[in-house]
Amino acid sequence: MPCPIKKIQYSNEQARYFIDGGNHVGDSRIGNIAVFDQTNGELIDSYQD
Repeated sequence: MPCPIKKIQYSNEQARYFIDGGNHVGDSRIGNIAVFDQTNGELIDSYQD
């Protein structure tokens, strides 16, 4: 079961990203890796294990 990365954004505010690391599931899980744009903070890519 993947551990999601959720984006929450209200009008006139920067987005907030909630990342469940996933490491509590067991040794075979590496958790989530999120890549953000350094200029605007948008999520560019993610690996969700």
